[in-house]
Amino acid sequence: SADQVLGALYLESCMLLVNRAVMLAETAREVLGPNCQGDVKAASDKLRLGAGIFEYLLEKIENDWSARLGDLVKLEDRPMESKPPLLKALRDVYLAHAQALAVAKAIQQGAQATVLCKLCLGAAVLLEAALEGLRVSATEPSGVEAGWVSAEELASLTGHGAKTDKTATLV
Repeated sequence: SADQVLGALYLESCMLLVNRAVMLAETAREVLGPNCQGDVKAASDKLRLGAGIFEYLLEKIENDWSARLGDLVKLEDRPMESKPPLLKALRDVYLAHAQALAVAKAIQQGAQATVLCKLCLGAAVLLEAALEGLRVSATEPSGVEAGWVSAEELASLTGHGAKTDKTATLV
């Protein structure tokens, strides 16, 4: 039926936009370069644009597309990239990394300690929200599938555990 085709197109659009956001994060990493000595503002802009894509998808999925998608496939059977809890967490991670780049730029410019503390706190709050969102969604049938990422991997990726190469390349 037409509703099924439209629902399938919504899911396909979602997947394409998520891939675009991931490509923006990769572009941000490339702009920074191997030693993070590149254009910090341009990299931050790419991450904020990626976060905006996740926010746009959240708006569309939760408001405009929910009825058609619900008729096509149950929430727990949808692709992971189309589930609101994961989109919110990814948005927060991208924003936190953009904030971390603002911290780096502020350090380069000799910002006052109070400014640095506020910027760091903002990044920490965003990462904590993303981590909590992933924890909650991992236990809900409509969220991220259990076993998608281990607690240790999640902690290291969000900076709440031992540093890994993954963490070093994201910032």
